[in-house]
Amino acid sequence: MKRLNVRLLAIVGGALLVMGVCVYFVHGWQVSRHAEGLLRRAELAESGGDLPLAVSTLGQYLRYRPEDHAAHSRQVLLMEELTQDQAISRGAFLNVQSAMERAIRGQPENTELRQRAADFYLRFGRPRDAIDHVRFMLAQPEGAGDADLQLLHARCLHGGGE
Repeated sequence: MKRLNVRLLAIVGGALLVMGVCVYFVHGWQVSRHAEGLLRRAELAESGGDLPLAVSTLGQYLRYRPEDHAAHSRQVLLMEELTQDQAISRGAFLNVQSAMERAIRGQPENTELRQRAADFYLRFGRPRDAIDHVRFMLAQPEGAGDADLQLLHARCLHGGGE
């Protein structure tokens, strides 16, 4: 009759457990290094003037680090900058809009991002989308007396038919 070698089973089981823990931590370390490399590549692309590559690389980085709100904001500002001088398709507009709103939800107090969102919406004939951001900025203590914001608010009201 065959017997189970308990000692061998314990050694193999322990070795598999140690290997599993090691693989888990090494994988986490590699993902972290890869994400940092993507962020560096995006910064290099941006400083080199290759904005489409910077936007794409930041998107890849954000798949690894979705909680990095500063990177979301940076990506959105670059996307918005790419739309400055060109007509874009409806799909591209919706991509920028979606990324912009996601970034604003992550950093609601970021007035630069809200300002650029309002300008973006007005540029593409969407004053009703812009007015919420303008009203939020006007409600802030530093925005209450800002003449440029009040002018932007008036443009939104005029364009939206209110």
